[in-house]
Amino acid sequence: MNDIVPILSCNESASLEAQLLGNNETKIWEAMKAVGLSLANTVLEDFQEIAPIPSNPKILVLLGTGHNAGDAILTAAEILKQLPQTKIKLFFALGQNKLKPLVKKALESLPAHEIISLEQTLNEDFDISLDGILGMSFHLPVEEPLLSIINLINQHPHIRFRASIDIPSGLILRTDFSYATGTAKTPLFDDVNKEIVGRIRFLDIGFFKKEYTGEHISKEFLLNAGVLDPLRKLRAPSTDKRKYGHLYILSGSRNYPGALMMSVKSAIKSGVGLITVFAPESLVASFAAEVPEAMWVPFPETKSGGLALSGKQLLLERLSKGTALLSGPGIGEDPETLQLISEIVEACNLPILLDANALMPEVFDYAKKRNPSFGSIIGTPHLGEFNRISKGKSLIEWNTESQVITLLKGSISKIVHQGMIYNSTFGGPVLARGGSGDILSGLAGGLLAQTPLDPFGALSKSLVWHGMSADALARDKGQIAVRTSDLCDYLSPVLHKNYQ
Repeated sequence: MNDIVPILSCNESASLEAQLLGNNETKIWEAMKAVGLSLANTVLEDFQEIAPIPSNPKILVLLGTGHNAGDAILTAAEILKQLPQTKIKLFFALGQNKLKPLVKKALESLPAHEIISLEQTLNEDFDISLDGILGMSFHLPVEEPLLSIINLINQHPHIRFRASIDIPSGLILRTDFSYATGTAKTPLFDDVNKEIVGRIRFLDIGFFKKEYTGEHISKEFLLNAGVLDPLRKLRAPSTDKRKYGHLYILSGSRNYPGALMMSVKSAIKSGVGLITVFAPESLVASFAAEVPEAMWVPFPETKSGGLALSGKQLLLERLSKGTALLSGPGIGEDPETLQLISEIVEACNLPILLDANALMPEVFDYAKKRNPSFGSIIGTPHLGEFNRISKGKSLIEWNTESQVITLLKGSISKIVHQGMIYNSTFGGPVLARGGSGDILSGLAGGLLAQTPLDPFGALSKSLVWHGMSADALARDKGQIAVRTSDLCDYLSPVLHKNYQ
């Protein structure tokens, strides 16, 4: 899989498809089969965030007349192949009179199915629905009677899992997951459409085997699982811990000890060679017993239990041994701690990752005073924190002005670097709980320490790794009855078992 692909408009995508496939029905059919296989496997995996897939799922296939309908039929056929007791019901929303030849061919390949009416569609229960009514070339507005049909299906109370092929039909048919086939298309990433689109999966069917050189108006990209491939290679047999970096963590407080602990535990899982944690002195004894892999330095505390300014030299005198610094998780709101972080940011020559309450305007004021030869600064805010530091600027404007590589966390997380935006769609609602950002910052800090001259690479790997681990967790245990710290247990399987 390509590790980074461009996000294209529908016209740009159509142009690329025409270039690669033309009107060659053999090539189009092979592409449709690739979609069917990939989509069937991914839908069955994603369904597991609800429950284990039934042995006899009931699937509603919503069909138009174009190739999206063929993709949906071939997906259903593949699910039937894997689960022979599957019950497949087809509803032709636009009738069957104008089916394209390859849609008819797909229909002939589906051995067991039932064609049902709209009334039956609305009165039966389904485990999965597959939307193949309209493709990316539809023209607004959607007219009657299709508009009413889509609205009725949206109100259907008994569809457990709704999947859309490419773009939800008319950008009206509500879906849980939109599966972008071949190319990632801009309407899926438009905030206006997010309630319709649901979560996004990109299905790579080989359109980007060669470097894309066509038009690319959005200037945005999508990060894919291939970003992690460098972490899946064997390490050199002649090596030692110093080769894999030394991360310093300056974080924590007596009031928020858990955030520090989660960051440290995920940093250890990053593969970093050494970790030194500068933590409030009252926490060090118990924390060192729980995580002996890290070196723990007792740091002076303020009266409220934060990191005291008087400890500044404890870190600065050790700078020559470190390769990156992480600060922010669990530091609280003590003004003295914030002053400490600000002065460290100005003086520290290592690349620095700032998270949580270290993401304050005054910290970035000090960052502007840094020697230009010092390492990069990375910020990992959620939207509220980003608004606090950017003062109304856009991601691109903030990145250009501050030169801070920024990871904006959200349902679609975005990295902005050198004026470009890189999106990750891995993760999902299972991450909507306290501490998930602390695990991400620890992971990113550990990778940054290993590749201090490639901060973007470290950040993109950590974002995809974190998100894919969240997907694995949700598929295994669901979205609800889990602990944030469970996420760390899935970091290894995602790499070692090539879990996608």
